[in-house]
Amino acid sequence: MNEYIAFFLLRAGLGLNILLHGLVRLKNGRSLFVNALGREFEGSGLPPVVTIATGNSLPYLETGIGLLLVCGLETQGVLIAGCLLMFLLLTGKSLVSDWATVTFQMIYILVYCILLFYLQLNRISADVFFSLKP
Repeated sequence: MNEYIAFFLLRAGLGLNILLHGLVRLKNGRSLFVNALGREFEGSGLPPVVTIATGNSLPYLETGIGLLLVCGLETQGVLIAGCLLMFLLLTGKSLVSDWATVTFQMIYILVYCILLFYLQLNRISADVFFSLKP
């Protein structure tokens, strides 16, 4: 039983972290975030349209992924989506040589992958409640 509780706590903790990333960005206003991204990636070689699109969509993606992780709904797909989102963020930070942030992003990727590897322990979740997946 402890392994199910541990999985739940790790999944919900990651979900809460990602959810709050998105909610804080939305609360502070997307334009503030988009403008900060534009300044940060100015010399990266990325076209401004990419940073604008990323900045506008990222808070919604983080909020959705985080909320679904907290609930444990569609967990397998959400873990994969979260990992792919981290690949996108890791690519951006690598282009501006922000290696400290890349290191933290690798830790997020590791947590996503650990949760995906042990998905059979996802017993305390909306997936099980609604009998969608184990």
